[in-house]
Amino acid sequence: MFWSVVTAQAIAVGISLVGWAFLAVALTIASSRRGGRTRSRDASSLLGMALQGAGFAFVFSVHYRWASQSPTHVAVAGLSVLLTATAVAFVVSALRALDKQWSLSARVLEQHQLITTGPYAIVRHPIYTGLLALLLATGMAMSSLTATAGGFVFYILGTLVRTTREESLLRSAFGTEYEQYANRVPAFIPYPWSGA
Repeated sequence: MFWSVVTAQAIAVGISLVGWAFLAVALTIASSRRGGRTRSRDASSLLGMALQGAGFAFVFSVHYRWASQSPTHVAVAGLSVLLTATAVAFVVSALRALDKQWSLSARVLEQHQLITTGPYAIVRHPIYTGLLALLLATGMAMSSLTATAGGFVFYILGTLVRTTREESLLRSAFGTEYEQYANRVPAFIPYPWSGA
């Protein structure tokens, strides 16, 4: 009876939208906590942000309605819900680890510290990893495969632009310490021996 009123897709879409809303609140709170004087900034990371935004627009622009409640669709919905929850938790954990150092654009503060704990012990860019997972989860819940693939490509291009700029700033600020961290911890995808 329940499944005849609410479909697996509707649940996945709802959870995905709740995940985005929760993340928007977390980012707003993180923005309000920013502190310290900026030592260096790289505004070219804004191009990367625009490309990432285009990726999200792709996923949200095409709405795909499932024709059935097949076991495959139910499994995809379940995976989408799990991926959404994991992604949001990962991003929020990274924001908490960065605390007042978080910024929308690439910058280094005068009293900047290199964060290598929490999710930063698993990957160097956990916020981007989490947002990619959320993009994929949203695509699985509500978009077409083509739109999700297009969104993925734009998001990856934007992320590469942003991380190149951010890592350049961090290498300038922390030198050998950052190099050792980068050699030890992967950029985006955790692997079993990373963070050791």
